[in-house]
Amino acid sequence: MLKYGVAFLMLLSLSFAACSSEEDALEPSHAQDNFFSVPEGQNDPVSQLRRNFYNETGVHLLFNDTLRCEYGGKDGNGNDYWNVEVVDFNYNLNSYGTMSYRFELLEEQHYQECADFVREAVIDRIGGSLRPYSLLLVSSLDTRTTSSRSWTPTATISNMRCMGVSLGDIIDMTEEEKDAYKVTLLVQILSSRISIDDERLADFFSYVGEYYSDYGYAEYISDVWPDWENGDIERIREAGFFDYNDQEDSYWDTFISRTNDFSSFMEKILSMTSEQFEEAYGDYQSIMARYGVLRNILIEMGVKL
Repeated sequence: MLKYGVAFLMLLSLSFAACSSEEDALEPSHAQDNFFSVPEGQNDPVSQLRRNFYNETGVHLLFNDTLRCEYGGKDGNGNDYWNVEVVDFNYNLNSYGTMSYRFELLEEQHYQECADFVREAVIDRIGGSLRPYSLLLVSSLDTRTTSSRSWTPTATISNMRCMGVSLGDIIDMTEEEKDAYKVTLLVQILSSRISIDDERLADFFSYVGEYYSDYGYAEYISDVWPDWENGDIERIREAGFFDYNDQEDSYWDTFISRTNDFSSFMEKILSMTSEQFEEAYGDYQSIMARYGVLRNILIEMGVKL
C-alpha cells in the first residue's frame, strides 16, 4: 500500500505543476504605479510645479493627501465604487500608530511660496539619503495622542514615505520668524533621521551621563549637587547643558531630558555659525566638546552647516 500511496502523491504533484505552468504568475496589482508622482500627461501649473520640484530635488511634492481616486466600476449591487488611496501617517512597514492628526490644506495661491520655503529651509541643506521620500505641504497641522487630550499645533509629522509639513503661518511671518521656523523644521526632520539611542551619539551623551538616571530620565539637580541653588546657570553650563528645568523650589529642579538636550544642541548648531557659537559658549569646555562631536556627526550625515 505504501508504494501506491507514494506513486499517487507523485502524480498529484505533477498535476499541480502542469496547472501552474498553464496559468500566468500572480502579480500584485498596481505594483508598477507610483501614486506619489505626477501622472504623465498632466501639465497644469500645479503638476508642473510638483514635477519640477521632484526633478530638481528627488523628493515628491504633495498638496493633498489623496494619492489616487480612480473609478473602479460597479459592485455586486450595481453601485459605483472608487479605488482611493491616501497618505496615512500612522502607517509604517512593521507597525500602525495610534496618533490622531488633522490638517488644513494650503490655498493654491500659496503653493509656490511654500514649496520654495521648504526647499530653502530643509531640502537644500541635507543630502539625498536624509531627504524625505515625499513632502505633503499643508496650511496647519494638529496632533494628539488620545481623544481625551487637546489638539496640539505641530510643525511636522511623518511615516516611512511621507512627511507632512505645516507652512500656513509663513505667509505672514517676518524674515526673522521665517529663519527661526526653518531651524525648527530642520531640527524635527533630522531628529526623525537619528535617534537619541543611536550609537553615534554615545560620545555626545558621555559628557553628561552622570546627570541621567539608568533609564535616561533627567535627575533632580539637588540629588547630584546637594548644595544646588536655583538660578546658577554658570554651573549648569559648566556641566555641559545650556539650561535646566526651573521649578519654584530648587529642590525640584531637574536637568533637561536627553531628547531636549539633543534638540537644544541641534538648534544651536543649525542656527549659529561656529564663530558665533564659540563666542557665546567658548568658556564652557564640556559644551564645546559636545558641540564638536554632534557637529561632526551632522556633517558626516550630509547636513550643510
